[in-house]
Amino acid sequence: MLLVSHGNTLLSVVERYGNGKFNISERPANGSLTKLEINGDDAKVIAYNEK
Repeated sequence: MLLVSHGNTLLSVVERYGNGKFNISERPANGSLTKLEINGDDAKVIAYNEK
């Protein structure tokens, strides 16, 4: 599935589901990829702001 979103939404998602593993002080770049792994009701961020 592909989801397109605004940077502020991505920051919120990464803050909530990233478990502190990603630097959210840097805004995501235009066209960057953020990847989530979703299993039932569980979600985790596996990549943030990949160029």
